[in-house]
Amino acid sequence: MSKNKIYAVITGDLVKSGKFGSDRGRALEILKESLNSLKNFKRKNIGGISDIFRGDSFQIVISEPPFSLEIAIFLKAKLLSKTLNDKNIDVRIAIGIGEIESFDEKNIQESDGEAFRLSGNALDNISKYRRFSIKSNIDKSNKQLKFIASSIDSITRRWSTEQAEAVLLWLSGKTQTSISKKLGISQPAVNKRLLLAGHFTLKESFELFKFLLEEYKL
Repeated sequence: MSKNKIYAVITGDLVKSGKFGSDRGRALEILKESLNSLKNFKRKNIGGISDIFRGDSFQIVISEPPFSLEIAIFLKAKLLSKTLNDKNIDVRIAIGIGEIESFDEKNIQESDGEAFRLSGNALDNISKYRRFSIKSNIDKSNKQLKFIASSIDSITRRWSTEQAEAVLLWLSGKTQTSISKKLGISQPAVNKRLLLAGHFTLKESFELFKFLLEEYKL
């Protein structure tokens, strides 16, 4: 990889994985399945996905940082659209944006660089009341990125499984009509789910995120 190229690294882990008890193994399987589903979403923008490490942690390398926020939200929606014995499955996520100095696609967790360190430190220092963080290598952009992360956190924490499922299909490029057919509900019902899930705020967050990365030449 070019030393001067900028990447995004997503570092994450399951929220309160211990709450699943004897079902923790199944929760990890669902996490792995959800990570694998990213290969069919923005595939050309993903540089690699790690194996699960430290029990329930993972990392994703994004070769085109402007798409990293959408990829992170897709993963959250995928997980929140499922339950395990009536318990929500969610992840804490931190996006780090910067250079990568060494990268091993087959052993991503052993890779290193600014983006990895920013992402890892952001996740380690995330407040216990938050589940989403973004940190770049340019200080003047971080206030806006923090606002985006807070907005995303506030929205996704309120999702029902039905809303997360609708967002997942919307992110996949489905129209409200096709979503209604897929879910077996009316188009107005789809629209209501997306509105309650804050999809307009998500769309504007994606646009602002991409603007910031272009504006600051990340």
